[in-house]
Amino acid sequence: MLLPIAQRSGAPVLLINLQPTEAMDHATFDTGQWLAYLRRLPAARDGQHVPACRHPVPFGGRGYVEDERAWTRIGRWVRAAGVRGALRHGRHGLMGHLYPGMLDVSTDLTLVRSTSVGTSRCWSSTTCACGSIAVSDADVDTRIALATGVFEIDPTVVDEDFRWAARVSVGLDRLVADFELDSLAYYHRGLDGEQHERLGAGMILGASLLTARVFRQRGSTSCGRRSRC
Repeated sequence: MLLPIAQRSGAPVLLINLQPTEAMDHATFDTGQWLAYLRRLPAARDGQHVPACRHPVPFGGRGYVEDERAWTRIGRWVRAAGVRGALRHGRHGLMGHLYPGMLDVSTDLTLVRSTSVGTSRCWSSTTCACGSIAVSDADVDTRIALATGVFEIDPTVVDEDFRWAARVSVGLDRLVADFELDSLAYYHRGLDGEQHERLGAGMILGASLLTARVFRQRGSTSCGRRSRC
């Protein structure tokens, strides 16, 4: 019964292998209770047969129903399935050009599409640069206030660079919203401080704020710690 469901659903399958309590009361158990605990045996067998048919089924929870450690492991597998879903159905952006000298991080868009099933968008840095230039001073001031509340700003940060990073951050937010992106990778290597080089350097603040926003939306406890910028 399990194998056809796993093969036809097209969804990740997690096998939860929990017994009712930590230990069976051998002095008072009856046939029904014995069968409840015995269910763990075929669950382990299912975990062997289904992968043999080329459908991986991880054991997400071993233990008993009230076992917090088991539910912690189950929660991790569920979050992993959510990541898989975001990759398979997400919109992924690439901006700039490849990082020279690091061939291991080059991106094959055809391979990305064939494995993650998501869609990809590619731009030159000009796309974000144009959006950043159109940002108003009021938006820059608002973004600086936001960044100051999220990060601990080092005294060595130059005010002009901070305002430029805030401007780029607003432009980056607009780019993500316009194209409904779920992920974005970027890099640009320029010379002599030209606009696109400054844009690449200024992206760090905006990317950090976007990441912090995702953590807050998901209720992560780690976003409460102040980071240094």
